[in-house]
Parts: sequence; C-alpha cells; structure tokens
Amino acid sequence: MTAYFCDVAFAAIAAYGLLKDEAELGWFCAVFVPAAASLLVCQVLSLRWYVAEEEDEEDTTEGASPDAEDGAKKGGRGRGRLSRVVAAAAHLCLCGVLWRYARLLCLPVDAGRVKREMRHLSVLR
Repeated sequence: MTAYFCDVAFAAIAAYGLLKDEAELGWFCAVFVPAAASLLVCQVLSLRWYVAEEEDEEDTTEGASPDAEDGAKKGGRGRGRLSRVVAAAAHLCLCGVLWRYARLLCLPVDAGRVKREMRHLSVLR
C-alpha cells in the first residue's frame, strides 16, 4: 500500500513541479497523462471486479437455503446498495485501492475471499 501511494505522490509532485515552469509543459504532459491514465484504469478495474464479486455473492445467497433468502430480503439488499454507493464514491475519488486495503483488513477471515482480494490488489499495483 505504501509503494502505491509513493508512486502516486511522486508522479503528482513531479507533474506539479513541471507545471509550475511553463516552459516544461511537454514534460508535464509526459508525466501526468500516463500517471492519470494508470490511476483511472486501476479504479475502473477495481470497481468492475467489486461489482462482479457482489453479483456473485447475491447469486450465491439466492441459491442458498430459505433462511438465507429471508435474511437477504430483510437487510441484505439495503446494505448491498449502500456498499455499492460507498465503493463507487471511493473509486470516483481515486481511492479505490485504499478502500480495497481497508476492506481487506475489516473482512472476516475467509481464505478464499482473502486470496481473491490479495490477487486483485497485486494486479492493481
């Protein structure tokens, strides 16, 4: 997580330094455009994987026992919608990777889910 933020911060500081000097506009574009494109691609992929994961969990819950369906109908959908809104907001603020790390720390320990989250985070780095 630290390496990710150091990369982002270094690119932002370098781009700002080049932007301050109007003569270096070409170099600013050469630094800023790839860094911004990388951030946007990471956010889009992260959000896409999150939505696909949530849909898979909903499908699994629907195929489970009737008790699980009652629980999903009572409070699961509202929580799922709120979770998607929070995830989308984090990704729009370009904090999707940070949100994924925080989510990983707060998840109950489930080996399959932790492996999937770590795999996604490794690809996003």
